[in-house]
Amino acid sequence: MKAAAQALAALLPVLATVLMVLYGFSATTARGEGARRFFLVLLLALHGALLACTWNLGGVFPLAHPAWILSGVAGALLLLYAITELTTRSAAGGAVAAGLALLLQTASAMVWPAVLPEVARQSSPFFAPHAIGLVFGVAALLLSGAYGLLWLLLWRSLRHGRFGLVFRMVPDLPGLTRMNRRAALFGFIATGIGLNTGIWWAHDAGRQFSYLNPEVLTMVVVWVLFGLLAFAGRLRFMSERRAAWSSALAAALALLALLFAVLPGGIPHGAE
Repeated sequence: MKAAAQALAALLPVLATVLMVLYGFSATTARGEGARRFFLVLLLALHGALLACTWNLGGVFPLAHPAWILSGVAGALLLLYAITELTTRSAAGGAVAAGLALLLQTASAMVWPAVLPEVARQSSPFFAPHAIGLVFGVAALLLSGAYGLLWLLLWRSLRHGRFGLVFRMVPDLPGLTRMNRRAALFGFIATGIGLNTGIWWAHDAGRQFSYLNPEVLTMVVVWVLFGLLAFAGRLRFMSERRAAWSSALAAALALLALLFAVLPGGIPHGAE
């Protein structure tokens, strides 16, 4: 089981690279649609297999090691993107989503544990929703930031009359705005569940907890920002351009919070 997990961790970045190339060169054509879907489904299936392996090895939801956290976020991001592509029938952002998954999975493979870490089994009912909420929340926030970045690139192309690769690959500005808001809303809900159940779990377990912890404070700020983005359509001061900039900034903060979580000294999630 351990060897299988290590092999999957090494294989996933390679397949993510193939998927990124496929989206980059054939996102606007039907010719590569079958290949894109095949590799996307394959990646999701292998992420599920890796999750099962690490869950079996650790005995708990696999957040006991930084490599498992990074891999979980990469898999969740691809799953959310696949749902977005299926519901909107647009491959916009596919290359960016695959690229983000590639970075996360490569980082996961680089720090994959040679020796299985000691894991404390969690009996608290708050642990599972905390772990799942934050994994999917961070993934959704990163996806929202990707859509915000694409909005800004497309807006710049239209402003300067340069109709290049970005213009051909993505939908119109209103379409990107809708996709951004949907991802932000999902991220806002999932992160809210993860944050609040994590706070309850910390108090329930009698752990030392501070709202001024960099990981917690950063995620609270990100959560508030994405709440504003999710309901930007009803906020007069939040224009589409400001929403795009805000989502890109908030996604960067989410990456920073993820970095705080996986660095030594971060809030423990099952490791002793």
